[in-house]
Amino acid sequence: KSYYMDKAFGIFPQQANSQIYKDAEGKDQAKPMATGRKLTVVPEAENQRMQIENLTGNLELLDGRANHNNGWFVVRSLIKKGAVKGAIEWLVTPNAVDGWKAEPVIQVSQVGYHPKQQKIAVIELDAKDAKRAPLSLLRVSENGGFETALKAAPKEWGNFLRYHYLQLDFTSVEKPGMYLVQYGNYRSQPFQINKNVYKNDVWQPTLQYFLPAQMCHMRVNDKYRVWHGWCHLDDARMAPTDSNHFDGYIQGKSTLTKYKSGETVPMLNRGGWHDAGDFDLRVESQAETVHGLTLAYEQFDVKYDNTSIDQKNLVTEIGEPDGKPDVLQQIEHGLLSIVGGYQSMGRFYRGIIEPTLRQYTLLGDPANLTDNKPFINTVSNKN
Repeated sequence: KSYYMDKAFGIFPQQANSQIYKDAEGKDQAKPMATGRKLTVVPEAENQRMQIENLTGNLELLDGRANHNNGWFVVRSLIKKGAVKGAIEWLVTPNAVDGWKAEPVIQVSQVGYHPKQQKIAVIELDAKDAKRAPLSLLRVSENGGFETALKAAPKEWGNFLRYHYLQLDFTSVEKPGMYLVQYGNYRSQPFQINKNVYKNDVWQPTLQYFLPAQMCHMRVNDKYRVWHGWCHLDDARMAPTDSNHFDGYIQGKSTLTKYKSGETVPMLNRGGWHDAGDFDLRVESQAETVHGLTLAYEQFDVKYDNTSIDQKNLVTEIGEPDGKPDVLQQIEHGLLSIVGGYQSMGRFYRGIIEPTLRQYTLLGDPANLTDNKPFINTVSNKN
């Protein structure tokens, strides 16, 4: 994709290629890709083209990935010192395409349906789309091609936010097989109708992949792949009092335990699962996961075993059964963290998180966050 900034022009790069320089405070900054008063984004595509014009000064186009791996392209204007009113005035002009409408989207269950359950497909339309196309359920033939299983007029469900919705109720269709929904020239992805639809490849991947990949204080192997190496084996040190950390962590005036700020709190370097999107351990996530897994085991007697978990050597092997129900082993893993807090502090920990922002924002193997060696205070207390 391309851009114009006044008379300058260029390509939005696939990766951050910006030249870095030191600012007056010695911090690394990215050199702007372009500077000017008027920026045109993707001029070659009418469905994406937009313009930004600074009516009072200049614009800068920067690649935010130069400083943050999860960043993106940034347009900014610098505010003049002392400016209070009318400091920046931008005119943003999207390119509106006359008559454009969003294409229909057909939504079905990715898992599929049991023959006896209610089955409803949802068709999402542009709110301005008044036309109605033929709607049908097609069965995929064993030898290729399609058989029409059902034709029906779409039911008008109504509007929600920016879209209008239709429904196709095909509850009456019970014949096992692979199906798809067709609306006009649009088709859904294939899905199944099967009495065994919930017996495989539905909840099992949670036990086989998701929970093992999130396991903290372990090395997690998956044949040739290593999801992550041994991590956080130096957990944990007590946080400073009266501190407002990132990601919502706040320490009050007291540690509420016998441990002082900076001291090593034992028995917190086992068990637990990483939080979604980062590597901290929130105690409510640990407790809720243990609770849910426990209810599932008690209610359904889940004996599924496709993973080996070795708490002695701190190694998990995905795709290697060890004769023990995976759900029980995951319950144990969560309890090791929760109970560890009770054994060392006599209470729940609130959370365990990296001390520095550089560690917290790591994109990579959490084994590289620390050296996995518990902190030992070798400084003498003598004056």
